[in-house]
Amino acid sequence: MHEVAEGLVGGRASMAILPWGSGNDFARMLESPPQLDAALRWWGQATPRPCDIGQVRVDTRSGRHVQAHFINSLGIGFEAEVALRASRARIFSGFSRYLVAALIHLFRYRAPIVRVRYDERFIDAPQFLIALGNGRSAGGGFLLSPEAVIDDGLLDLCRADDLPLHRLLRILPSVMRGKHQRFDGVHADRVRAIRIDCAQGCGLHADGEHLASDAVQIEVSVLPGALRLLG
Repeated sequence: MHEVAEGLVGGRASMAILPWGSGNDFARMLESPPQLDAALRWWGQATPRPCDIGQVRVDTRSGRHVQAHFINSLGIGFEAEVALRASRARIFSGFSRYLVAALIHLFRYRAPIVRVRYDERFIDAPQFLIALGNGRSAGGGFLLSPEAVIDDGLLDLCRADDLPLHRLLRILPSVMRGKHQRFDGVHADRVRAIRIDCAQGCGLHADGEHLASDAVQIEVSVLPGALRLLG
C-alpha cells in the first residue's frame, strides 16, 4: 500500500485497497468488501474521493537525506522500533506480531530528548512516542489517532512523555480502544506541519516501512487531497 500510494501521489489514477496485509490499519477505514470478487464489483461503481497524504523529509546523523510520503501513519521513537521489529518477526502474524514487539521493547526502550515545533508550540523534552496519523490506527489495531479523518487537510498528532514503566503498562491496553488521551502525559493535537529535531538520532517509520534509525531532523507536512482513493 505504501509503495503504490507513493507512486500515485499527484496523479490521476485512483487507488483501491484490499485488506490482505499484516496490519490492514488503513483498509479498515474504507467501505470496500474484503473479498476480491465483491470488491471488484464495488470499485466499478465507487466514486473516487480525495485523500490527504503526509510528506516527510529526514536528515540523518550518517548524512543521508530521505524524502517519502505516507498514507496512513508516521511514527518516531518507540513506535518506530516496534514497527521495525514487527516487520522482522516470522513467528507471529497480524496484530499479535505488533503486540509482542511492543511488550518486548517496552522494557528496554529509552526515550530520546527531542525538540518538537508546530504552530506556536515548542516542546524540548524526552518523548517516548510521537505519531502522526492520517488514518486512525497503526500496528494492526493500535488506535493512536482515533479521530483522524483522511480528507480534512490535517494530520493527527499523538505524543507521549517519558513516563515510568508502570504508567506505560497501564496506558497500553487503552490504546487498543483509542482511550489513551485521557491519561496525563499523553497529548493530542492536529497539525498541518511539524518539525522534530533529535541530536542523538532516533528511529522513524512511514506506514510501517523503516526510513531511518538515526534521524536528527524530521520535517512533516500534509498534502491535502493529493491521492484519489476508491473507498
